[in-house]
Amino acid sequence: MPLEMSQTIVRQLRCGERPSVPGLIRASFGIYNTLAEVDAFLGMLDRIRHGDYEGEYLQDSGTGTYAPRGTGGAMVDESWSSRSCT
Repeated sequence: MPLEMSQTIVRQLRCGERPSVPGLIRASFGIYNTLAEVDAFLGMLDRIRHGDYEGEYLQDSGTGTYAPRGTGGAMVDESWSSRSCT
């Protein structure tokens, strides 16, 4: 990702402008994971990359945050955001 694009995303996050900020995928692997689980994860990443899966998420139009459909936004944590636009 170009530096200018990264800086724009950081500014948008600090200002609370989330609707245009790209998503994030996080995975944690440990010694207990099987190769089949790793393969399943990589397969899903490939599907997402090709646009074959987008999940079922709802975006709060006021904050731009996303939460899985059916959670009522309960999984969205805003506590880390400083809301300063510097």
